[in-house]
Amino acid sequence: MVDYLKASEKVVQPGGSEPKVIQALLRAYRKVRAGKPLSRGDWDDAIGQIYGRETREQGDLYRRKRRRFLKSMALHPRDWKRVSRPLRGALNELAEAPSGLLSIGRFRALKRYEASLETALSELARLIDQGERAVLLDNLGRLDRFAPRWAGMIPGSFLIGVHRDPRDHLAERRRQGSRISVERYVDAYRQARIPRRAYAQSGLSIKGQFALVRFESFVLDVGAREALSRAVGLPELESLGGLDPSRSAKNIGIWQEYLSESEADYIVRRLPYAVVRGEDSPGKGKIHG
Repeated sequence: MVDYLKASEKVVQPGGSEPKVIQALLRAYRKVRAGKPLSRGDWDDAIGQIYGRETREQGDLYRRKRRRFLKSMALHPRDWKRVSRPLRGALNELAEAPSGLLSIGRFRALKRYEASLETALSELARLIDQGERAVLLDNLGRLDRFAPRWAGMIPGSFLIGVHRDPRDHLAERRRQGSRISVERYVDAYRQARIPRRAYAQSGLSIKGQFALVRFESFVLDVGAREALSRAVGLPELESLGGLDPSRSAKNIGIWQEYLSESEADYIVRRLPYAVVRGEDSPGKGKIHG
């Protein structure tokens, strides 16, 4: 999808999958919102993403992502301070929010967090400002129900969330060497809080600066690709850029090769609304505006 849209010089995606810099902050936000205290790991991850530091779990992953981002935007490391300062302020608000049952104190802390995050995203937008070009954002965290709001905080951006058959999603992770268990994967999937109707839809759902796209539909339905291009603000693309539909289609149904029957059945039982069943042809879905 990125290669397809980047066939136009009007689209730029910052290196390092930015602004996933707020991924850990969004996870922490959801945790505090649910009344749970932040763990040392939560704090470590957020600090690592904010400053591009090595972490116990991720090693130098965040450092490498930060370097790629700054290089892709021709920025100096000191430029990042404009974003890191309000991000750290947002994290501090979460750390000081009381846990347990809903309280006025926690509500106020969350509001202060949102204000600091909005400031950080505004600064981030200035760093990646490309004039008339659209900014293609990979995704923000796990695309929970607040995702459209986060996207709207970055002027000129367009946030695209891709969802696919979770069996294939897990299979892809296995193909890349992940040893995550099916139980842990399903738990993480359920915690994402993406609206269930998004899973049920085939095709494309667009709202403002935000779109949810089914991977299978994007690959198999030229209409979905064209609609997404128009939504991002591009003319209909004459070529597919780096997208090869026939090659991408080979990634549909890979769960049959990488998952056991019991693992696939477990996903179907626990995530029935998210599974693309054989009788539901992805190409038949409607495009919702």
